This record gives sequence, C-alpha cells and structure tokens, in this order.
Amino acid sequence: MSEESNLLMRQEETTTAKPFIPIEDFAYWLRDLGKCTSYRGSYVSLNRAGADVLAADADKAFQSNVKCQDMAQNRVDQAICEAKQKMETCISTAGNSSFFQEFRQRFDYRLDSLREKLDLLRTPENTAIVDEMADYLMASEIHRKAKAICDDLSERYSLQAASVYYGEISYNAWDPSEFETGIVKLVAKCFTRYGFSCYEAIQAIEKDAQSALDRFQADFNTQMQEEILSCIIEPMQRMISRLRDTKTMRSK
Repeated sequence: MSEESNLLMRQEETTTAKPFIPIEDFAYWLRDLGKCTSYRGSYVSLNRAGADVLAADADKAFQSNVKCQDMAQNRVDQAICEAKQKMETCISTAGNSSFFQEFRQRFDYRLDSLREKLDLLRTPENTAIVDEMADYLMASEIHRKAKAICDDLSERYSLQAASVYYGEISYNAWDPSEFETGIVKLVAKCFTRYGFSCYEAIQAIEKDAQSALDRFQADFNTQMQEEILSCIIEPMQRMISRLRDTKTMRSK
C-alpha cells in the first residue's frame, strides 16, 4: 500500500471517529441532571362574571334574601369548581399541561443528552463499565416515581371547605321603606331588594389555589431531585471513579 493510501486511510479514520469529551464534562452534566424538575407557571385566575349583583339594580336584584344567599353561594361554588379544574390540570399526571408531563419532557431531553455524552467516553477497554453506567440512565423508573409522588401529593393539597369561602361573601340591601312612616313604611318594606358581592370570596379561592399549586410544585421538585440524586447521580459518580482508573481512557 502506497504512502498516499496510508495517509488517506488515516484521514478517513480521523474524520469518522467520534468526538471526544473530557470525563469532567460528563461529570458536570451528570450533576446537572437534578435541575430538570418542573418550572411550569401556575398562575390561577378565575372568571368574575356574575360575581356582583347590586341590590339597587331592579333588573338583577332579588326580592328574597334567602334566594339572594342561595345564588351567591352557587356563584362561589362555581368559582370553587373552576379553581379545582385549573388545579387538576397542573396536578394530574394525565394532562399534557401538568407538572408531571413538563418534568418528563425536561428529564427525557437531558437524559438523552447524557446518554450521548456517555457514549463518547466509550473505548474497547472500558465498554463493560460504560454499559453498566448506561443501565442507570433509564427513564422508566424515574417516570414511575414521579407519577407516584404526584398521586401522593395530590391528596395533600386542596381548597378549604366551601363554607369558609361563603363567609367572604358580602351582602347588600335596598330598602325603600327607610325614609317612610306609618302604613307606607310597611308597604314599602315589601319591596326591599337584595344583592351580593363574591369578589372577595373569589380572591380567597384564587389565593388558596395558587398557594396549593406552589407548595405542590415545590414538594414535587424537591422529592424528584432526591430521587434523581439517589437513583442516578450518586451511583454513577461512584462509577466515574472506576472509569477514570481505566488505563485506556481516550486522551484529547
């Protein structure tokens, strides 16, 4: 074989060879894996339509105080239902917009990248160690743990009883008998109208829903970081020491 052919062969081998990354770089990205927890925003804003009925509004006010209170509580119930639906969207493991799904996407992306970096450390002499390390880079077990954590936390965080929010409703009355006397006053009293405002109740529901989601997400992130640390990062860090000890680690 001519010298020119030997040179071309060496150039081809150099061109097709896998790029090299230092083991320190891999160790850095391994430690960084724990940062892939959920950072999804969870701002809760509820509909306020129909939350305010003025007693002075003859077209909307109620002739019965009992009816007024029933309608006000029904409006608060609607807000509670809306808040629970928004919370479920974030907490459920089934929805595409949940903390769980966002975590999976971030985790799977970083895990795939880490697998690629690990493969760049492979040599014929360290294949057994690299294969053993690759066994830790499996998403299924972390997915299972994340789902279990979400299911457990969803039982802990919820809104207060509806009666608490009913206490935030304010009522108002329009009494035409206020400035009348005698029989006219009694007649006018029959035309009293009643209204309500649920704004403060809805604000309280929003605040509680937001607080519950924030605490849920914080707890979920903390527990997942601990799982990733114990299941992946710590055992692989111990194996990196073995990888460094191999005499045939690819040099720069």
